Amino acid sequence: MKRIKIIFIGAGNIVTGYERNLKNCHLASLKESEDYEIVGVVDPNQKNVEVFQKATGKKRYELNELKNLEIDIIAICTPTETHDKLIDEIISLGIRPRCIFCEKPFTNSLDKANLTFNNLTKNGIGLIIGYQRSFMNSFKEIAVEFKKNYLGSFLFGDFKYSKGLLNNGSHAIDLIYSIFGDVNFERFGKSFVDYNVEDPSVEVFFSFQKRSIHLIPIDERIFSIFEADLIFEKARFRFINNSFKLEKYKLGDDSNFPGYSSLNPDNYIDTEMHISIDNMWKEIAEMYQNKNFFSIKRSTFVHEVLNDFKLNS
Repeated sequence: MKRIKIIFIGAGNIVTGYERNLKNCHLASLKESEDYEIVGVVDPNQKNVEVFQKATGKKRYELNELKNLEIDIIAICTPTETHDKLIDEIISLGIRPRCIFCEKPFTNSLDKANLTFNNLTKNGIGLIIGYQRSFMNSFKEIAVEFKKNYLGSFLFGDFKYSKGLLNNGSHAIDLIYSIFGDVNFERFGKSFVDYNVEDPSVEVFFSFQKRSIHLIPIDERIFSIFEADLIFEKARFRFINNSFKLEKYKLGDDSNFPGYSSLNPDNYIDTEMHISIDNMWKEIAEMYQNKNFFSIKRSTFVHEVLNDFKLNS
């Protein structure tokens, strides 16, 4: 397979490592990959560029120079508020990659998300958003087993998150969409600001086939959290320790109460959270080859929820 030529816009923490240590970051996954060829970087920050170049030996470019390069994927890894402007500028300069990879969240508003997605579609450019957890096999296998009816009917789910509905709650909302597809919005509950006044942490109630899915916000100023609990007729999946651990339960006889059934502990495993970026880029290579890009609904779902919250606050 021909290597996918990728260039980065932005070379901060998620690209070069949170201590510029090339650990648990995009370059750690890609620089030795047989699927990708790193072309270079666009970033005004000299220190970021120096780390990037030391790791890859690749060139720094100005944005307008990209129209002279052969590029398959442009990876936008800059602050959220810059995403729509960068995509608009890429298109206005006549740069036409097959795909834009965009760090989550896509933009910071519903209007921008819709306009930007439509602009990409009009110009034949696909979109993939970097929701790492949605690329984890631990979550994907649940979606496959549920769709094959191995788990029985869905009964209840909740996701606990901190640090803003858009910033971190978006992981949960994308997971909900990935596993269940379209769900119904029911109502909002409590909310508070623990990260950004423009991005409160919000309690949200969804439903799927008349069963509840609950987003529960926890205050980031006290501690960070991302957990999920999904209960089906025949199994339960409880992601704890910020999704690094998974408790599995399966339906069986209740050992304490004869004649009753219960969901009994079956397995306790490490998830692939520590290699979630590796898994993401492996799957993105397949998505790129098959042109299996994000839909507008998946790209804008979290923005619809936050927009509705702001309109009703």
